[in-house]
Amino acid sequence: MLTPQEINLPKKFQNWEGKQAEIIEDIVRSNEPLYLLDAPTGSGKSVIGIASSYIWRTNWLTSKILSGEETEGLPKRVIYVTKTKQLQDQLLHDFPNSKTIKGRKNFRCLLAPEKFPEFSAEDCPKRGKEKDSYCKFNCPYLLAKNEALNAEIAVLNESYYLSEINGPGLFRNADFVILDEVDSIESTLMNHISIFVSISILKDFGLQAPQNCDSWKEWIRWWCRTDYQRTIVTHSMKSNIDMFEENWSDVEIKFNKKHLHLNNFNDRLETFMKEILFQLNTLTTNSPPKSLEDIIQASTSRETPFIIQERKDKKDEITGWELKPVTVSRFAKRKLWCHGIRFLGMSGTILAPSVLARELGINQYDYKQIPSPFPTKHRPIYYWPVTNMRKTSIDNGIALPNMLRALGKIINKYPNTKMLIHAASYLVASAIEYEFGSNPRFITHNTDNRITQLDKFKESPEPLFMVSPSFDRGVDLPDDQCRCVVICKIPYLNLGDKQIAARIKAPGGDQWYVFKAIQTVMQMTGRGVRNKFDYCDTYILDAQFNSLLARTRQYIPEWWMESIKRIEEL
Repeated sequence: MLTPQEINLPKKFQNWEGKQAEIIEDIVRSNEPLYLLDAPTGSGKSVIGIASSYIWRTNWLTSKILSGEETEGLPKRVIYVTKTKQLQDQLLHDFPNSKTIKGRKNFRCLLAPEKFPEFSAEDCPKRGKEKDSYCKFNCPYLLAKNEALNAEIAVLNESYYLSEINGPGLFRNADFVILDEVDSIESTLMNHISIFVSISILKDFGLQAPQNCDSWKEWIRWWCRTDYQRTIVTHSMKSNIDMFEENWSDVEIKFNKKHLHLNNFNDRLETFMKEILFQLNTLTTNSPPKSLEDIIQASTSRETPFIIQERKDKKDEITGWELKPVTVSRFAKRKLWCHGIRFLGMSGTILAPSVLARELGINQYDYKQIPSPFPTKHRPIYYWPVTNMRKTSIDNGIALPNMLRALGKIINKYPNTKMLIHAASYLVASAIEYEFGSNPRFITHNTDNRITQLDKFKESPEPLFMVSPSFDRGVDLPDDQCRCVVICKIPYLNLGDKQIAARIKAPGGDQWYVFKAIQTVMQMTGRGVRNKFDYCDTYILDAQFNSLLARTRQYIPEWWMESIKRIEEL
């Protein structure tokens, strides 16, 4: 086995830690197109991934040469896909030979650099025409993308990666793709495929929704019927933009943003509807239908693998309709797996590879699970079943007061340390804010200030407690940045969501549902212990945890189970 330095890893990696050498060798020797690695925090997933890719690529190219095959033009790239943009930056710090690329909105536009971030490369009116302009050689986004394309390691986040390989395609067909949180890519893929048709965008196009918004037939016909009107609107807006002066005011910027938004909607709608037609066509008889109407009629007697769901605001008024598939397994091959030669999927919460394989349409894979390298005494999980936080108990006013009293005791027990409180829903987060919002230690976030509030929490010298409904993944809080984690509610998916309800009724649905919950719980407990010297106490207050354990116990690794201690009082 080569040493880290012999395969040109950064100097900070002098020796292999724990089972890294053994795992890397196992990954390299595998003949399957996908290797799944269940590796918790501290096992050095990034090092394992990068080292495996280096050795595998060398062996692969060598075998091609020795067999007399042509290697000219073969892809020579590693793509490392992370869950969040913050994790991209962390990889860039650990591996200086890597280059990261994010979406256009993260870069200034040369036409108005002083107006960033209100006006970014995403808003540039010359998008798609860069080859004929000054932007080709100077656009910050294009320069960063070109660097990533030519780097040894290109680091992308999940959303950008899926959009790029299914769009421009410059990152397609990499020889080695590392999916850092492979068990989370299902939800990202779902978001990538789905589309939201809002009331406001219909007004922008001067359109009405179909008369029967619950009918797939009506939506498909509506898409065809409104194509001309939608095209006329975007073309007319583009003609106006072409006549704008060089120095844009806020009015021109807003108008251009609206045009790009509508144009992007048209592209996504066409892609989505074509996916529907493709899926419906495969569900019909063996002889291919002759027309669009044939496909629609032939599919009416079968269960459609898509759902339509109204979305409402806080006033219970309809804001639009979400169109999405029941499961992504039908799409995963064309949208993900066909765009790389070899994949390494890693996470600390795969647990049962057969379940993951089913949901992501995987047929061939190898799998290995390794234990946590952190001492059990440094990561205790105290199960304190103070109340049952199921929806009915919350609605009838029983659960929240009991949970809040217990949470208050925990907050008082840790007066001088930072805490992360997982609310698991915005309803619970609002109740906690109502109860403890006046406490000077209290801090929370919304969807717009998520990153800035997290940075404030991490950098503050004060013993703050962060209340969050969505910090279960991609949040790194080592050492004194967090000494206590509280899970107020088991994060079961919302059964009121039509897609989730439909997925539960499909084959393997019950297992999928409980797996999503236990995976999220395990991720929540890992936010505060990030190295072998680190320590953090975790509390689970929801009595539903007991039944969740009973349904998933056989899949949960011992290294995590041995941390659980039931308590009756604090």
